[in-house]
Amino acid sequence: MKLMTLLSRRPVPSAGLALALACSGSMAVAQSYPSRALIAIIPFAGGSASDVASRIVFDKMSNAMGQPIL
Repeated sequence: MKLMTLLSRRPVPSAGLALALACSGSMAVAQSYPSRALIAIIPFAGGSASDVASRIVFDKMSNAMGQPIL
């Protein structure tokens, strides 16, 4: 209860403190995704239409992403 009354009395300093804490951290460095080859599991028999279509799609995706898809 005391925290709620304290925050309701001083909303501007609380918001300033929250903004300062959010901006004070170091910048996060994004990792390259994916960092290794992707593995696609096709639950159909090899040589079927689903297998052939998925191989064509994954080949184009692999070229666009620059990562192998197995």
